[in-house]
Amino acid sequence: MTTTEAPTTTPIEGTPIEAPETSTATPSAAPAERTMSIVALVLAIASLVLGYTFLVPAAAIVLGFLAHRREPAGRNLATWSIILGFLAIFGWIIIAALGVAAITPFFLFSLI
Repeated sequence: MTTTEAPTTTPIEGTPIEAPETSTATPSAAPAERTMSIVALVLAIASLVLGYTFLVPAAAIVLGFLAHRREPAGRNLATWSIILGFLAIFGWIIIAALGVAAITPFFLFSLI
């Protein structure tokens, strides 16, 4: 019994056909660590929702700075936690200034 082998050249170009490479599954890279960034952002958002506290936004700011330095994949989350943490701590000053600016014209007109 005779067997015919498959042609080793392409009919059009005349170049050899290469066998498809078989590859073994390589493990993908481990997911980037963003745990500290996520915790900092959750604390920052919770400090805005919970009201005027000092410890929760301070923890969010500290964790945000640590995460910004240690976790390159979570820098955006860490940056937002720092911003929201400072807003939670010093936001009452901004709100008070806006309130005084809003009331001042009415107070001045009432004196006339």
